[in-house]
Amino acid sequence: MENKTVKRSSAARIAAKRKAAARLSHVRPCACGCGKPTARTFAQGHGAKAHSALMKVQRHELKFEDLPSTLRTPELAKGDGLIARLLRKLEA
Repeated sequence: MENKTVKRSSAARIAAKRKAAARLSHVRPCACGCGKPTARTFAQGHGAKAHSALMKVQRHELKFEDLPSTLRTPELAKGDGLIARLLRKLEA
């Protein structure tokens, strides 16, 4: 049985490193406050956690000030998503 290793050219290795670096440059902490690194606003499933926390604020079970600071940023209140609409409603 032959060892079929595929050697990459130096250009292919450089391109792969640049692609990996580009992916890492967009990584930031999850906006729900957990701190999990993600390339999006929320890590998978954490948008629901944020929605739940905002609903608790709306039902007066939690104070707005007790929300994580990452969830209270003005950037999240922009747009037309559910979380943005809830944030705008609670801030008003």
